[in-house]
Amino acid sequence: MTEITAARFFTRCFPIGAALVVLLFCGCHTTRKAMKDAEKMSRTAVKAPVTEKMTPEAIKEGLNENTIRYSTFSARAKLDITTAGNSQKGIATFIRMKKDSAIWISIRPVFGIELVRVLITPDSVKMINFFKKTITLRSADSMQQMLDIPYDFSSLQNLIVGNPLFLTDSLEGIRLDSTGQTIAFSCRKGNFISRYLLGAADYLLRQYQIRDSGRSAPSRYSVEQFEDYKFMGNRHFAAGRHLVIHTGSETEADVKFNRVEFDKPINFPFPMVDKFTLK
Repeated sequence: MTEITAARFFTRCFPIGAALVVLLFCGCHTTRKAMKDAEKMSRTAVKAPVTEKMTPEAIKEGLNENTIRYSTFSARAKLDITTAGNSQKGIATFIRMKKDSAIWISIRPVFGIELVRVLITPDSVKMINFFKKTITLRSADSMQQMLDIPYDFSSLQNLIVGNPLFLTDSLEGIRLDSTGQTIAFSCRKGNFISRYLLGAADYLLRQYQIRDSGRSAPSRYSVEQFEDYKFMGNRHFAAGRHLVIHTGSETEADVKFNRVEFDKPINFPFPMVDKFTLK
């Protein structure tokens, strides 16, 4: 794919909200695979006595021990993305993040040439499109409005590093799968249900779903899978991720993280280009 073709693919197919979510998060090989795995999780999970290891307190303690704590995070990733009628593989994506402060992304799909640079703060979203010579400014809640899924700044941080999202004090439907290898449970937040699948031995996240439970609402869900755990900077980090986002249409992504670093000095260069058009 040429540089111009790649640029057109991103600028035409990805409105800012969807682009940020997909590029920040992690993907799935196919929608069918992700949803089949989700259905399989539900089928293979069997009701079991709540043992000491499966109490809500024990599960939350295990999750807390695996929570990635950091001041800064940086990584390079290779990203494959598929939308309706379009796909591209091997997109070089660079991510920098300062906890609770800023998320910076540089997208370089071809020959290392930067196409898009994004800066997200708790208050705003800024994007430079070097191909179209535009600068886009949005409020921080624009992603939630476009996707109609409750992803906020804190959610993006957690999805990037692989921490749990929307974890409430009340854990419902705790089940051990038939092999005894994974624990499933769910939480509720408004109209959305979050479902988790954890390793029974290590409490590491294996799969996370968020789905709209409102009967009158259109089908909206995301499914994220975690694999290829590596011990990086004294932290268990899932270097492989798979995601499907469905909000009327489907976007699929597959990502492999490398060059992951925590707590290193970073900056967030974001030049204002005078000759670019402000949107």
